[in-house]
Amino acid sequence: MQLDDADPKTPDRASLARALGELEAAKSRVERDAKLVASETRKQLVSELLPVLDSVDRAIAAGEPTAVAGMQLVRRQLEGVLRGYGVERIDATGHTFDPQLHDAVATAPVTDPKQNRHVIDQIAPGYRFGDALLRPAQVVVGTYDVPVVVEPEPAAVNIEPEPEPEPFAPRLDPRFFRQPERAPRPMHAPFAPFRVPHRGRRW
Repeated sequence: MQLDDADPKTPDRASLARALGELEAAKSRVERDAKLVASETRKQLVSELLPVLDSVDRAIAAGEPTAVAGMQLVRRQLEGVLRGYGVERIDATGHTFDPQLHDAVATAPVTDPKQNRHVIDQIAPGYRFGDALLRPAQVVVGTYDVPVVVEPEPAAVNIEPEPEPEPFAPRLDPRFFRQPERAPRPMHAPFAPFRVPHRGRRW
């Protein structure tokens, strides 16, 4: 007696295991895609709500005292909603400037060298969503310039020129230049040449 051949339509164990593996992979892929879509949706929603929070902050800073209390309540509620979605606020004042987290919109000179490359003012806070940076903090960074010490110029010294030495003249013995003494000649009638003759009279 011969046994009938197995029905070719009946799946074997290998086929069932392969189909089950493909099903599990598809399920994991769908869950991963769903989480990614949800994360991107929350990120987009939070990004659109951040300008609203900035407007509330500006209104509180410039608003009247009677309206500030109400706006502060709205701000706390809105910030609580964002925190529930996983949003983290980044406050940069006083911290070292980090280009990965801060956006330097301006620089300002500082007199303290410890404030060099530090955030001295924050224009708008930054926000982080999980590991992703939604917006860097807009900050003003301090810059310290080392003062240049200018040394005074030395006073001008008037240096008088040294007098030129007198030319050397040899001393001569006056004995070699002495003239011989001559006896004076006697003068007879020294005024004779100036006499005027007179007629009829003799000198």
